[in-house]
Amino acid sequence: MSKVFVCFFPALLFSFYSNAQSSQHKPQMIMHRVDDTTKDASGWYYAKSTEGNFSVSLPARFNDFTIQEASKKAKRKAKMYVVGGYNPDGIQFSATKMPMADGESLESLVKDMTTSTAPLGPASDMKKEKYQNHNSISVTSTKDSTGRFTKYIQLGNSYVMVQSIVFTTANKKAAAACADRFFSSLKILGSTESSVSKRVHRKTS
Repeated sequence: MSKVFVCFFPALLFSFYSNAQSSQHKPQMIMHRVDDTTKDASGWYYAKSTEGNFSVSLPARFNDFTIQEASKKAKRKAKMYVVGGYNPDGIQFSATKMPMADGESLESLVKDMTTSTAPLGPASDMKKEKYQNHNSISVTSTKDSTGRFTKYIQLGNSYVMVQSIVFTTANKKAAAACADRFFSSLKILGSTESSVSKRVHRKTS
């Protein structure tokens, strides 16, 4: 895996966030671990976010990093916390903890996200459910030879967890075979540093 690896889907997430904020500053990335090989008892890789207070298991070595606003004027810099990597079949796995706007519903965020991440296609299947007492929405989207399984999990009113598997037509079956295990392995370990006071305010047009 590349030493400068940054997950494609988390990059789309931050692009969505930055556009919503009309930010004039490029985001800063803080890399905590590169190509980590820590494994859990099952043999999958145990990816614990350094700053995001969550962990997930995935079948790939992973990077662990934080993306934050670069604006020097911001009193509190909004942050995203990411772990992710590619498995030997070229399937990308990532888990991202990102801010939600004040008063924003999970449904509206998912709708905006599936629209803004159009390069991977519109949602072809959407399912509302509960994950460890949190509201969640699972989405499948495909376009041409690329597809994505995504799970959005609302954490209170401040943050949302976004788990994603990005695959190609050639490795869709292999991705689907890993999906349940990957999505069910997420553990919320605690609140992220004063998360309630770090909500973001998206500008509406």
